[in-house]
Amino acid sequence: QLRRLRMRTKVRVTPWTPIRIHPSQATGSTGVYEDSTNVPTGKVTVAHLIRKVFLASDNPAHNALCAVAGYQYLHETMWNHGLSSLMLYHPISAKWGEGEQHLAPAVEFWPNEGSP
Repeated sequence: QLRRLRMRTKVRVTPWTPIRIHPSQATGSTGVYEDSTNVPTGKVTVAHLIRKVFLASDNPAHNALCAVAGYQYLHETMWNHGLSSLMLYHPISAKWGEGEQHLAPAVEFWPNEGSP
């Protein structure tokens, strides 16, 4: 998805580009603007979220990555790889109401805030 974003916007976006994940009233998610576990910068980045998912099995980091990638993109990718019956209905450990399954919070990339 980052490659698609770079091609579409011509903005230099990398896995280390700071991001902000906005709160969503529809899903009850809170905003994520900083991450104290990212010691070098304190910022939320795709690279650090991936690190948290694999090193600490961090559910909120998993949910944030799904929001960054987008549920439709994830579904289509899984289906194209033969996983036609697989579908993500809601974030891990989230309690969503019926009809809110595919809502994701808005994500902004901030390429001028500390990206290497």
